[in-house]
Amino acid sequence: MKRLLTIATAVAILAACTKTAVVYEDAEAEIGLSPVSGMSTKTVYGPMGGETGSTYDTDEVFGIFAWHRVLDSQSAAWSVFKDGMTAANTALYIDNGRFGSKSVNGGTLWGGKDADGSDHPYYWPKTGVLAFAGYSPYDALDTDASAGEPKAESVDYDIDAANGGAAPKLTITGFSQGSYTNTSSNSVLSADNKTVDVMWFDADDQTALNLGTSGTASTSGVPVLFRHACSWIDFDLKASTDNGNAAYDKFRILKVTLKNVYTKGSFDSSKAGDTNTAGGDDVILSTSANPWSDFGFATDAVTDIVLYDGMAADGSYTEGDGITLNATSLKLGNLVAIPQDLDAVSAGTTAAAKNAATVEILYQQLTAAAGTVPNIETKTLTITGSNSSDVQGSTTSGDWLYGRHYTYTITFGLEEILIDPSVDNWEAGTGTAE
Repeated sequence: MKRLLTIATAVAILAACTKTAVVYEDAEAEIGLSPVSGMSTKTVYGPMGGETGSTYDTDEVFGIFAWHRVLDSQSAAWSVFKDGMTAANTALYIDNGRFGSKSVNGGTLWGGKDADGSDHPYYWPKTGVLAFAGYSPYDALDTDASAGEPKAESVDYDIDAANGGAAPKLTITGFSQGSYTNTSSNSVLSADNKTVDVMWFDADDQTALNLGTSGTASTSGVPVLFRHACSWIDFDLKASTDNGNAAYDKFRILKVTLKNVYTKGSFDSSKAGDTNTAGGDDVILSTSANPWSDFGFATDAVTDIVLYDGMAADGSYTEGDGITLNATSLKLGNLVAIPQDLDAVSAGTTAAAKNAATVEILYQQLTAAAGTVPNIETKTLTITGSNSSDVQGSTTSGDWLYGRHYTYTITFGLEEILIDPSVDNWEAGTGTAE
């Protein structure tokens, strides 16, 4: 299991106002950007950036919240910003603003963008500093999503100004992860992945600042570090290379199903038991708290995810369907899942009941006699995550933790059928010769 590196990007803050009114009409304070013609607004599905990537995809957009305090500085650490912070002296400056990529002096930063691709610039204030928080993706966490698309009931941020910013937090209520499956035609795999990489950064993760008063607003963006709120899951099915590659072309995979998985839940960033510093990676321990809960907010919260289906829609099978394992493994990956307990869970106040998570594989072993159709066999495997243990013979499967990349390699091998012959003792016989 590998840690998935967090993603860093930059936010070009183009206004210091609400989403609809410009407070300061001053060309020097506005970042001079040209609109991106026909900017893509598609959701980027699957994990953002890849295993070691640190680039935020220019096709994606994210949401920004910002709060303004009048302080005698161009920047302030969170401890300074929250010191003496009250609801009266801390104003909500950007309320869930939609930010997309823009070309800035030969580079790419993010600024206010409407869904139609038009500019929605935000401007820096003349005094004080802004503290920022944000989440990604913006468009996917929408209440109007169609069937199979990810969506959320609401996205909110609480800086807790009334209590000195003790617990700033992002809450995503009633999130439904997108659908996922793979099919094949003539052994060519085709993925339909609508799962999204939910990410966030909190107001206390970076320095509050004002690039407008520092004179760098036209060339610089606010550096922020997005953290992954979900888990990245990959499955790799392959034929054994033992005994001179004896298992190549001996197994045909028909269907792979990841069973008993929560695909709905709610997120609270204040429950994330990690440590984070600007410019560094999260430290996610096996004992880290799960920021996801309310897995039972919908009656269909437990799902069997079909990772691959090479059979007909009615479940029938035609000889030759599926994918035969050879020198190239069958990779079923880039599934983004809600972090959760992989063991059986009883119904409770925050979770619907479910059985332990397993992966079920329907396959044929292509070693039957010539001219016969091999039986379709089923293999069910238990999967484990972090915190797995074996105590007094009772196995605990553990959890998928947020910000982790889990790869499960399943190897199909052959055991040769061997015969151990023996010869019975001769018995004395009688006979006659005519």
